[in-house]
Amino acid sequence: MSNLCNQKNDYRDLFYLCSDIEKHIMKKLLLFILIFLLGFEYSYSNQTDLIIENYSIDQGVPNNIVNYSLKDKDGFLWFGTWYGICRFDGLRFKTYNSAEYGNATLPPRKIQKMVEDKNGFLWIKTIDRKLYIFDKKKEKFNAVYDDMMNFSKNIQIIKIQTDINGNVLLFTKDKTLLLA
Repeated sequence: MSNLCNQKNDYRDLFYLCSDIEKHIMKKLLLFILIFLLGFEYSYSNQTDLIIENYSIDQGVPNNIVNYSLKDKDGFLWFGTWYGICRFDGLRFKTYNSAEYGNATLPPRKIQKMVEDKNGFLWIKTIDRKLYIFDKKKEKFNAVYDDMMNFSKNIQIIKIQTDINGNVLLFTKDKTLLLA
């Protein structure tokens, strides 16, 4: 059959003959892929039991839209929303969006990103490019806006992330990279 495909016959006959051979091979290949995928789906679906729960402001989330989430070293989930941050321990939410914790600095709002440093502090970047540090043990916020004026002309934070050692890297609007 392959010799027929290689012969220089009328191109229309060659097309139909080769197409039939290719169709047969394609059918077998598709059948194999289908059986493989069905077997994979069956084995995967039996191994995972997912429980999905939805939380809202009724359960303690500061806002129904979460902009950022983070799992810290202690296993808590932290959520950054338009109206502040909250911590979830698996049962309850604890919200940190008011000055009730004796903060000299008001808690940040409009959270965009959070990272945890090697000491367990949360570094919080807001939409308006300000930076806050949250001490989880003392439950206090510290605005580092004024502290950064000595290191950069334009202290608006563009990007925040940690390195492999848990240090925090800050990239400012004037393209200064700071190691915190």
